[in-house]
Amino acid sequence: MEKAFQAYRLNCPKNSSLLMVHDNAKPLTFLKTRQKLQMLGVKIFCHLPQKFHDRKDVKKWLDDVFASRPPEYYANGIGPLPSRWQVVMYTIGEYITH
Repeated sequence: MEKAFQAYRLNCPKNSSLLMVHDNAKPLTFLKTRQKLQMLGVKIFCHLPQKFHDRKDVKKWLDDVFASRPPEYYANGIGPLPSRWQVVMYTIGEYITH
């Protein structure tokens, strides 16, 4: 995990953040993994609630998630997409490092 995280830090812009979605692992595994990720400075995004009763529950949950992020989070994530897509197109399937 540390090697993957270090590779991410070397190849990604300094102002980018790594966001992990953590699943429903066994309690001991979850605790150790969460502690390690927090030690590495990774933001952990909890798993979806176990059960949605209807579309309104899903919409409310998504609205809350999107509202919890600052505008810069979206600007920094969406803004670079056109230029990154150009890199993908020019490399014709080759491995890309940033």
